[in-house]
Amino acid sequence: MAGKSSSWMGLAEPTMGYIDPKAWNKLISEQQKPVVEKNLLLGVYDAEACSRSALEYPDKLEILQGVGEVVTTWLLYGPVSRYSDTIIAGLSCITRCVEHTTTT
Repeated sequence: MAGKSSSWMGLAEPTMGYIDPKAWNKLISEQQKPVVEKNLLLGVYDAEACSRSALEYPDKLEILQGVGEVVTTWLLYGPVSRYSDTIIAGLSCITRCVEHTTTT
């Protein structure tokens, strides 16, 4: 599980509610999740709060802790409905970059 040994976490502001901020020495807030993911891969953070990234890059990212499903609702009003399928919920997790991980 994530904790003080993984001291820096990058996250987009909306994901703050999915983590325990006391478990991290430093939280670095970014405007967008793609920025957080890019910086994790560059080694700027030890971990990130994300959704789907670890599933898309299993060779580079490791899931440290599952957080659960995230359901986000976006409403746009207009004269015609453009979406009629089911609502999609993504897995949210805390990940780290395998390339920047050191073993102790």
